[in-house]
Amino acid sequence: MKYWLTTHWRPYRDENNRQSHICLKNEHRRRGDSIQPGDKVLIFETQGGKTHRDTQSRRRIGRRGIVVVAEVTSILEEPGRRDENYDDGSSIWWRWRARTRPISENGFVGWQEVNQILEYSPEYNMSGFGGRTGLKEINEEQFNSLVERFDRGNS
Repeated sequence: MKYWLTTHWRPYRDENNRQSHICLKNEHRRRGDSIQPGDKVLIFETQGGKTHRDTQSRRRIGRRGIVVVAEVTSILEEPGRRDENYDDGSSIWWRWRARTRPISENGFVGWQEVNQILEYSPEYNMSGFGGRTGLKEINEEQFNSLVERFDRGNS
């Protein structure tokens, strides 16, 4: 079993549920090659994120911390989506996805605690996380420490 931390942009204002999958850009496929069902993943919600060009919906302010503990239920697969266009003129092909099942959404670990546990600089804001892929394998001790804090709801 492996342990992962992935980042998600803050949700849109009209989204009721959190997205708890692992999603990678087309060019970052190799980062997720070793993802397997049964692996555990922590979902980190960023403070910012791009807005789709073809929607009127805007994003809520992100919580900037871990918001979901989940279990991976599929290998990395191609869901058939194409480029998503954003209001800043950029385009991203989120080609690869591993499905997950939420274990808990009732907790929180703030970014400064995440930085401390992962031994990052206190000022690190998760920009460029995982070699700019938004996905990084972490060790079991780090995972368990983050889950313990998540369950306590510390921020």
